[in-house]
Amino acid sequence: MNYRKTLIAISLVTLAAGCKEEKVSLGVYCEENVAETVKFSSALTYGIDISPPVVKGVRAFREVDLSQVPIQSESALGLLARDGNGFFYSQPCKGELCGLDEAKRVLKKCQSEPQCQIVGSYKNRTFYPIYNVDDQGGHICREGGQ
Repeated sequence: MNYRKTLIAISLVTLAAGCKEEKVSLGVYCEENVAETVKFSSALTYGIDISPPVVKGVRAFREVDLSQVPIQSESALGLLARDGNGFFYSQPCKGELCGLDEAKRVLKKCQSEPQCQIVGSYKNRTFYPIYNVDDQGGHICREGGQ
């Protein structure tokens, strides 16, 4: 009986450790222009049957700001939100694509902060932007934005 309790305890600790967030550096995926970047990133994140979102007014950021992003799994697909204070929030997606449940979860993490918006997704240490324009009229993929 004690062996069984020990095995269950070890399993729970292992499971909890697998959910721990690590701070990782993310590179940025950019196409030739912002529209193509958002289109590709949206298809990767939500699938080709969903129209790319129109996200405007996110707090401006550069690639260097993606050097310590808290995520649970660097190889799994996940959503990334950012607030007006410059903090990132991540939510891994359950399947090969992200859905409404994951979007609600990541936004709930920063809902009390100004400018809490989904800015993109991540997979394999790469950030895929799905926002169209930041609060300074720029984008991480535009010249001078990185």
